[in-house]
Amino acid sequence: IVCSGIKPASDGATPQITMSTDNGSSYLSSYRSARHGYRSDGNNINYATTSASAIYIAGNDAVGNSTGEAFASVMTIFDPLKQSGTTDAKTIIIAQSAYSTASNDFVIANVGACTNTETAVNNIKFSFDSGNIASGKVSIYGRKLS
Repeated sequence: IVCSGIKPASDGATPQITMSTDNGSSYLSSYRSARHGYRSDGNNINYATTSASAIYIAGNDAVGNSTGEAFASVMTIFDPLKQSGTTDAKTIIIAQSAYSTASNDFVIANVGACTNTETAVNNIKFSFDSGNIASGKVSIYGRKLS
């Protein structure tokens, strides 16, 4: 998944991914993650959890929506449909993100996360933890297994 120029409708929102195992009727509510961020003011902004309600694909600072502020990310989700013999593994995602915060700092973040279930994921939702997406592009790419 490639995101570029993403702006939240409200200032100070955090981008997130949630996953469903029932075609989007409901979304999983427990994920594990480790995030490492580095802010343009030289501060590390790290966070980890064993039971988050979503996968936050940013550092521990929220995204701004003023002029010049936006979010970009490249994410890889490994075999969510369990088609390559990973039926006993959790679905894993890695993300490399860069963005401007609500206080106009610049952040780079590396995120690793997984579901807390081995069930195949068949719906993925990209959103912010509050408000809507005001603008930007999200592209999804895949690969065919042979």
